[in-house]
Amino acid sequence: MSSRPDRLTLVALGVLAFALKATLHEWVGHGGAAVIAGCVPEGVSSAWWSSDCSALADPEAAVRLVKAGGTIANLIAAALAGGVLAALRGRPGTLGAGAYFAWLVLVTNLLSGGGYMMVDPLFGFGDWSAFIESLGLPWMRWVIIGLGLGFSLLGLVVGRRLLLPWLGEGAEERRARSRALGLLPYLAGATIVPLSAALNPHGAGFVATSALSTFGGCAWLVWIAFDPLVSRPEPRRGVVERRPGWLVAGALAALFLFAVLGPGIEFGAG
Repeated sequence: MSSRPDRLTLVALGVLAFALKATLHEWVGHGGAAVIAGCVPEGVSSAWWSSDCSALADPEAAVRLVKAGGTIANLIAAALAGGVLAALRGRPGTLGAGAYFAWLVLVTNLLSGGGYMMVDPLFGFGDWSAFIESLGLPWMRWVIIGLGLGFSLLGLVVGRRLLLPWLGEGAEERRARSRALGLLPYLAGATIVPLSAALNPHGAGFVATSALSTFGGCAWLVWIAFDPLVSRPEPRRGVVERRPGWLVAGALAALFLFAVLGPGIEFGAG
């Protein structure tokens, strides 16, 4: 019989997952794409990436790659986390906090990637609006929005189904646990990343965009939290018990956010 999920561990896992998502988006996604394209890195934080592609033969193509890179990194991370979770589910026995963290990384990156593709072109701001404008194909807006909606719905459907082992038995128990498992990591992670962005040197606008991308991009976690699959049977059991390692990892992620990722790093003039 599974025990109730430890709330402090859920908070730590949320901070860790959202810090990872922001790092993957800005540093690995935008940054990696810039390096591949041959652009000159200028700076990075939890809320922005800056690079100079003007010296390249086709700077517009390079900028498009950089703009798309953040979302692509999040979607790749979701796929990798899904593979890890599938491997853990294939083993006998109870699923632990590590499997739940893989679930959280899968869902947050899938929802975030889909959210960027759906919201940016719909409201005319952000990476994908710039991507479409540079491409010069206005009809691509609806293709990108459709893909974003698809990824977001996939995150919702998969998230609800794969959370079942941690929900326990009985409708009321499942509802109570889903609220803790969905809301606590979401509120902790989606709060701390924009707070760290307040330390960036380029103004409050990036705090707003960071809050929008974290709270808004992963908002369907709230749906998962309040609308669990209470009637579907699940033979596996999952637990999220207190483990010092996860608490330390969450604390280090918070320290990294406020000491490094939030204030940002300037690489100097290109």
